[in-house]
Amino acid sequence: MADPDLVIAAHQGMALAVCFTPDGKRILSTGVDATTGIWSADGEPVGRLKGHTRSVNSVVTTADSAMVVTGSTDGTVRCWSLADEREELAIHAHRRPVARVAISPDQSIIASASYDSRVRLWSFETGEQLADLNGHPKSVTALAFSPSGDLLASGGLGGDVVVWDPATGREVVRLGGHDVVVAGAAFVDAGTLLSLGYDSVLHTWDTTDWTERHREPIGDTSGFSLSPDNRRLALSSDHHLRVITRDWEVLADHQLEVKGVYGMAWAADGQRLANAGADGWVRVWG
Repeated sequence: MADPDLVIAAHQGMALAVCFTPDGKRILSTGVDATTGIWSADGEPVGRLKGHTRSVNSVVTTADSAMVVTGSTDGTVRCWSLADEREELAIHAHRRPVARVAISPDQSIIASASYDSRVRLWSFETGEQLADLNGHPKSVTALAFSPSGDLLASGGLGGDVVVWDPATGREVVRLGGHDVVVAGAAFVDAGTLLSLGYDSVLHTWDTTDWTERHREPIGDTSGFSLSPDNRRLALSSDHHLRVITRDWEVLADHQLEVKGVYGMAWAADGQRLANAGADGWVRVWG
C-alpha cells in the first residue's frame, strides 16, 4: 500500500471520471459541479471546461490529444477543443443522463450510453445521429469499442452485455451471466472481451465464437480499468483501489480514506494510474 504520488483538489462535490491525454501532458477530471477540470501532468490547474448544466459523468479524448468529449446528466454530449477550451459541438443526445461516452478508433463516431436504456451513435464531425441502438431493458452504464472499431460492447441494468456492429447498428450477440448490473467492459484485443458485473465476477469472452473462456470472482469490486499493455487491471471498491495482473496476482492494494472510488484511468505509457473520488479529489500513482 502506498500513498498517491499526486493529489489534486479537483471539484466541488464528487469527482466522477478521470482520464489522461494520450500525449501525457494533461489530466482531465469531471464532477458533480458540471465542469471538466484540466490539469498539467504534475497537477497544476490549466483550465476548466464549462457548458454542461449538471454532473459530468464521463470524459474521453481523441488519440491526438486535441479534442475532448464529455457526457452529462443534462443529457448532452459535448465536444471541446482542449487547447483553447472551446466548445465545438453540443449534441442533445438523450432525455435522461448520459452515463458513458466513447470514441471509435478512427475518430469518426461518438457513442453515448444513457439511463434511458439507449446507446446512440453520432458523427464526430457534424453531431448527426447515425444509429439508435435499442437492446437494453434499463440504464446502460458500460461502453467500449473494439481496437478495430468494428464492434461496440454495451452493458447495464439487466446484466447482459450486448455487442453491436456500429456500421449497421445491428446486434451481433448478447452475452448473459452477470447479476443485475454490468459495471464495465473492455476489449483486450481483437479476440477477447472482458466484462465485470456488480456481482464482482470478471468474465472473459472469446470474440471469435462468443464463448466464455473464464469467469473469476475478484472480490468486492464496482469498476475496472485495463492497462494499455493489457496485462493489468485496476479495480475499484469502497475505500480501495487494487491493481492485479491478468493472472489474478495482486500487485498493489491502495487503501483510501474516501469511500466512493469512481472513475479510473491509466496513462498511455501505463506508468501512471488515476482515480476520481467522492471527496472531489483526483489521486495519481506512479
